[in-house]
Amino acid sequence: VASILGSQEEREAAFMIAAAVSWTGGGIGTQEGLALQAISKAFGWEMNAMHKLLGKARA
Repeated sequence: VASILGSQEEREAAFMIAAAVSWTGGGIGTQEGLALQAISKAFGWEMNAMHKLLGKARA
């Protein structure tokens, strides 16, 4: 995914979709959290940037 989505806007949009789906069913569990961390790492993001986007996805 990281090699296909080059722009920051595309990456944020893809992450927000993944995060929103992860929130369904009562919240982000261990498996979802690890997957989201892997995505953010592939995009070269720091953990705090990932958490900011998670907050936006939940809103």
